[in-house]
Amino acid sequence: MCKHALFDEKYRAAYARMATDIAARISAGRYAAMGYTTNYDLICTLEADALNAFVHKAAPELTRASLRPVEQIETPQDLACTLAYHCLTGLGGEMDIAQLQEPCQDFCWRAAIGGTAPQAAMALAAVGCPSAIHMTDHSPEVCGILSSPYIHTVDGDGHLVPVSSIPAGTIREIHWIFQFQKGGQLALADGTYEISASNRIILTQSAINRQVPLQAPYLHYIETHAKAFASNVLSSFNAMTDEALLGQRLESILRHVAAYRQGNPCGIVYYEDAHYHSAGVRALCLRQLFPLSDIVSMNEEELAQTLAAIGFVLDFEDIHSYVAGAYLLKERFGVRKGLIIHTKDFALYVGEPLRANIETGLLYGNLMATAKALNGDYGTYPQLADVLPLPLSEKGLRAHAALAAKAKDVGAVLVPSRYIARPKYTIGLGDSFMAGVQICF
Repeated sequence: MCKHALFDEKYRAAYARMATDIAARISAGRYAAMGYTTNYDLICTLEADALNAFVHKAAPELTRASLRPVEQIETPQDLACTLAYHCLTGLGGEMDIAQLQEPCQDFCWRAAIGGTAPQAAMALAAVGCPSAIHMTDHSPEVCGILSSPYIHTVDGDGHLVPVSSIPAGTIREIHWIFQFQKGGQLALADGTYEISASNRIILTQSAINRQVPLQAPYLHYIETHAKAFASNVLSSFNAMTDEALLGQRLESILRHVAAYRQGNPCGIVYYEDAHYHSAGVRALCLRQLFPLSDIVSMNEEELAQTLAAIGFVLDFEDIHSYVAGAYLLKERFGVRKGLIIHTKDFALYVGEPLRANIETGLLYGNLMATAKALNGDYGTYPQLADVLPLPLSEKGLRAHAALAAKAKDVGAVLVPSRYIARPKYTIGLGDSFMAGVQICF
């Protein structure tokens, strides 16, 4: 059987099995626990005309040679340079902003939910799978978006309840997200250039998320009902910059995970990595969260950045480099089981065998991420079927072929993605992927 036919059949089988797995989770009262931040996103689909008008107004002298990334945006010129840099490199990113009110008026925005936990919960809800989330933004806007019979949280009295039943707060955490699409034309002072890839950049003015205030009732509920949570997702420490405060938070998480494991020794502690705002915070998370986790998950840009911090240069064209890099992180930082790398071309697990069928989890993750890229929203179960006819990524197939002879020896499982050359959205694709993986546990 050729590789195309093999994976066509695997995807069809996974799609059919997903409904059964979700029904079994509901029947058993089994959830995914999703932590730790929620926020309100404003999303701009960056049209070339609006981008060019803004760049011409804010930085008319900008040339390709002068483009550079910035760590914090303080002026419209900084924003123009940042947008142009990311559009022409195709890189995603996340950075702080000092003030964005005036530049905001140059673009059109739509409201959405933000944060790894709530986006994953929304993706699961779209296919009818329940989850429980830890909330830091209880604004009416956020609570309204998360209103679903499948999305729960823990209230102040320690009860697991639908998000729609909790009283709304007043504090909002807003993130501005620019979605740019492959093929657009960017006009700079020295010429016109094509946008090289579809991606997104996230601009934050973090207040709540800089602190990640942990909600004791949520943590206690997970600990005392551990058997009900097949997986316990840790995320969202990346926006913190105060290492002393992060240390306090991680001490709480260490105690929480120990209690969760005592109540559910088979439960999966799953850390979803992200773009860090501080090198010191990254180092602390590597030292403390990686060895705490059964599985660490990240995209290829995050993998490259993390490996670079320890002197390893990832070769994006060599699948063996991905495997070697993942193993280096596993061994260096003591990840308990393995790492998952999710990219637009493939999903890869590297590590020890699991009780769960991780290949099925990767297939679920790819289905849900691709459905969001295809539709621009979280894919319902019927919409996942629309992913099945899409072509398999040729790069993913080549990676699978290159790895096939050694896959068992190195403990690697690779699933090529269904490929979309110009996705409608790249926002939250990793969160949708992560959500799909949870269904296999």
